[in-house]
Amino acid sequence: MAISGLHIGLVAGLLFFSVRLGLAIIEPVALRYPIKKIAAFGAIVGAFGYLLISGATIPTQRAFLMVSIVMLAVMIDRTAISMRLVALSAVAVLLAAPESLLSASFQMSFAAVVGLVAIYEVTASRMSSLRHRGGILGSRIALFVAATLLTTLVASLATAPFAIFHFNRIALYGLMANLLAVPVMAMWIMPLGIVSFLLIPFGLEILALVPMGWGISLVLWIAGSVAGLPGSVALVPSMPTAGLVIVALGGLWLCVLRHRIRFWGAPVIVAGFLSILWAQPPDILVNNDGDLVAVNLGEGRVLMSPGNGHGFERDMWQRRLAVGDQAPWPSSGIDGISPIGCDPSGCIAEISGNTVAIVTEPAAAIEDCSKADYVILLARVPRRMCDGGHVVLSTFHIWRDGAHAIRFASEGPIVETSRERRGDRPWSRVSDKRRQYIDTD
Repeated sequence: MAISGLHIGLVAGLLFFSVRLGLAIIEPVALRYPIKKIAAFGAIVGAFGYLLISGATIPTQRAFLMVSIVMLAVMIDRTAISMRLVALSAVAVLLAAPESLLSASFQMSFAAVVGLVAIYEVTASRMSSLRHRGGILGSRIALFVAATLLTTLVASLATAPFAIFHFNRIALYGLMANLLAVPVMAMWIMPLGIVSFLLIPFGLEILALVPMGWGISLVLWIAGSVAGLPGSVALVPSMPTAGLVIVALGGLWLCVLRHRIRFWGAPVIVAGFLSILWAQPPDILVNNDGDLVAVNLGEGRVLMSPGNGHGFERDMWQRRLAVGDQAPWPSSGIDGISPIGCDPSGCIAEISGNTVAIVTEPAAAIEDCSKADYVILLARVPRRMCDGGHVVLSTFHIWRDGAHAIRFASEGPIVETSRERRGDRPWSRVSDKRRQYIDTD
């Protein structure tokens, strides 16, 4: 079950208005005590309970902190929603878990909130004037629909660069799905969820849980139907880390600064997105065991070596290369469509004008090494058997450096390893004995 800021916000909001309404009905209490502030305190307590039962994930922590600060602002008669509120919540989360800064959860959660706070600081006065003016545009239903559309649009745009970076995909019909699902969540599922808790002491929670389940089924049907529409998800190649940093800086410039100078952040955001065009995906991927190989053919086609297992790695590689489905691995010969031919002893591929041999049996090493420009040895082969071709990768390199990503450029192959990406860490350093063996190999 995914718990987001929307859910905890709905719980706190429903508790706030319910407690305030209940106290307002009691005339002596309503006249003598600050029922709004009491309701705010009750919302904080209820939100904290919801935080505990939901697992206290990073989005839920962020939402609880923001809700708590909002309600605290109500209790001390201060402005409830502002960028200071977002900053305080971020500082609190990072103090508790500094490593969350690099997680998709933290980045997407706070990106959405920063964007929403910025847009509502600009549009709040206009929406308020429409509500006071009345009419069709100022009706509660029209404002609710407009707010839902605006919220979904802003949140989708704010989280898009992080979704591209971490997941290599963008949901194109999120606006449609949220417009249908959010009212069901806000007016049906969450109220019944709160009612079910109130009925638990009496053993009558089933009266609320059953219709709540109908609402959940409706939301799942909406999600499945929208996800099944043609073109609902766009696959995007990986964005470089520098590109994500540029987009984030431009987004902060656009959202945090005031007046017209803020619009100078838009070109910075565009520049960050353009970095995708300069990102060069690898031509060949080899996992850290050497028993899974992927050959990127370009134009959304990738070949992966057959075999069972490695499902997670296959999915990750497909996602990073922005490929929907794998092309079948050639069994023998070059089929005229794929520039690669295979037999039981290995494969020969034409990549960027280079002949690349992928050797899986030692017996094929002598022939392939004499014909190929570059050789990838996935079997133990003595060096004397492979003097002709340039060995890009061997079983020793895989043992020492882990998984490899290889890109063939005009100046030669460019190799990136998981060991290089990981860096020199105390838990990944080799022993002195093993280092001596590596250095003398």
